[in-house]
Amino acid sequence: MPRFLALVVLLTLQACALDENGLSQPSPDATDVTVDAPLADAPSDVGLEDGSDVDAYDAGPPAILPTTLPGCVAWYRADLGISTDAGVSAWADESNVNDATHVLTQVVAAQQPAWNTGDSAYNGQATVSFIAAQSQQLRTPTWASALVQPYTVMVVGEQTAGAFVDGTVGTQQGRLFTDGSSYTGFWAGGSLFITTKRMTAPSVALVVVDGSSSRLYLNSLTPANGGVGSSAPGGIVIGADWYGTSQLQGKVAEVAYFSRAVTGSEVTALFAYVASRYAILIGP
Repeated sequence: MPRFLALVVLLTLQACALDENGLSQPSPDATDVTVDAPLADAPSDVGLEDGSDVDAYDAGPPAILPTTLPGCVAWYRADLGISTDAGVSAWADESNVNDATHVLTQVVAAQQPAWNTGDSAYNGQATVSFIAAQSQQLRTPTWASALVQPYTVMVVGEQTAGAFVDGTVGTQQGRLFTDGSSYTGFWAGGSLFITTKRMTAPSVALVVVDGSSSRLYLNSLTPANGGVGSSAPGGIVIGADWYGTSQLQGKVAEVAYFSRAVTGSEVTALFAYVASRYAILIGP
């Protein structure tokens, strides 16, 4: 990127504040800066204070909440809709569906995950922590309206083992997981893998589940492409797979489901929101 464009981006960021959702809002004394050259989708090298370089993307579409997009049928964010007992006993769906079958619950006290109201690893935002050895997980009943492919799922979190999300029965799977050593994958009767990345630090994964034309994004706007099978969840579990053996050791900050395939520009906008709210670096 030319240095004058980098300066404009820096000035624009300094002139903005974040609202409660992590979205950029102009500050009262902000000064408008205009540039003739386009900034969207231009890869660049950005120098860090330690002298190293990282690849970054300039601003594309504006950051948006998941519920802004059409087809958001479930949205769980760790600062919203949480009920606690020994741990998290219920987590309400904050989408506009208003369906009681979308509420995640756990009645067994020892299996209730912990609620972190301000997690420094996630830019001070709330998270839910799962301990695999205690089989901690949250489940919905069967949804009134099951998902069908194509659909999309986005997860913000981290793990050292286990499944983030899955369907609730074996014939309706949709599992985002790690193998525990070297890759992240998604299973819906078949698997699509990213073999070079794991979610061992705060991360965002988004899967467009569409049979042989599926896409898996992980902290990047460039997806892995391939097939994942043909199943889709009729209810969901967070913190385990459907049969409860692939337990999550890690954290979840946010989960969203869409009843359609989101577009590439929508992925960019969602990732801009995640990057702003949780300070997660998104690569090209």
